[in-house]
Amino acid sequence: MGRRHALAVAARGDHGTGVARPRVGPFPPTVAGGAEAVAELVKQPYSAVVAYNDLMAIGVIRELISMGIRVPQDISVVGFDNIFAAELVTPALTTIASPRRMQGMTAVRNLVAMIGCARPRATEPVVLPIRLVVRESTARRSLNPRKPTADKHHSRTGPEAARTVPR
Repeated sequence: MGRRHALAVAARGDHGTGVARPRVGPFPPTVAGGAEAVAELVKQPYSAVVAYNDLMAIGVIRELISMGIRVPQDISVVGFDNIFAAELVTPALTTIASPRRMQGMTAVRNLVAMIGCARPRATEPVVLPIRLVVRESTARRSLNPRKPTADKHHSRTGPEAARTVPR
């Protein structure tokens, strides 16, 4: 499945998740294009952005930070490609890594077959494995955030309780 197809499928609706997936753009797939997209993004309250590629995601991060918007505390950002610079930006970019070598081999194999007048056997797109590389530009969000309590002596459970020393 190609990147554009995957993004188009994701943008079609909430797929039963209740999460809106509005699309902004098109913008150039560059750092400057990502920064330009932020002007559209800040018009609505988003909790996350999935950029077309890592360059755009880096531009989004840089522009959000320049506006005083914290990444990932206020908004999470995810890129696509796992380029070298994804580890160098602050915060380090969470990204989707695709198997570039396998993509190239598959493309060449299909191209050679088409040149040889081969007919496609499959009616579905070729799907290659991808992996999410979690770094610092994303944070877990709660669907039902709890309000902080004013009571300093509220009861604690779970791992935090084991670290609490009675007074």
